[in-house]
Amino acid sequence: MTIINTTLTTRTYTMRSLLVVSLFSIYLTGCVKDDKPAAQFPPIYSVGSCQLDKMLPSSSKDWVTSPGKITVEGWGYDGIVGNIPPTVKIHLRSSTGALVLSSSEAERIDRPDVAAFFKQESLLKAGFRSVLDTTLLPLGQYKMSVSMYQSSAFLLCETDRVLTIK
Repeated sequence: MTIINTTLTTRTYTMRSLLVVSLFSIYLTGCVKDDKPAAQFPPIYSVGSCQLDKMLPSSSKDWVTSPGKITVEGWGYDGIVGNIPPTVKIHLRSSTGALVLSSSEAERIDRPDVAAFFKQESLLKAGFRSVLDTTLLPLGQYKMSVSMYQSSAFLLCETDRVLTIK
């Protein structure tokens, strides 16, 4: 009987320890509602309200380019709230999913076609233009995504675009 009691006591102690560590981890990550959140990071939302639709220079519509500077244009807005976040960046990820390049802050441009398509005049400034320097990247394919930031949220928009550098 002593062996069983010792084993149960050890298991109980181990389970309690794991529970305490788990609850403490949840608290530290800010998952517990409290007057003072553990971290002051904006929430991350996934939003499908963006598109990359133009690359310059481009010899084809397949987004194939040589190493160097490219200009990428597209549009994006907060599909949850419906407004236009002021800060936009374009990101390239390798085939393993590693982030290999992020643009500087994109310039906002007028996109009357987007405003007309969604029938929302407020989306006139949903367009953006950014320059990416791919000179130092290895040849290959890169998945493209868009991030938009405003004071209340960080919005990530995955696109179907793949940039091929040959």
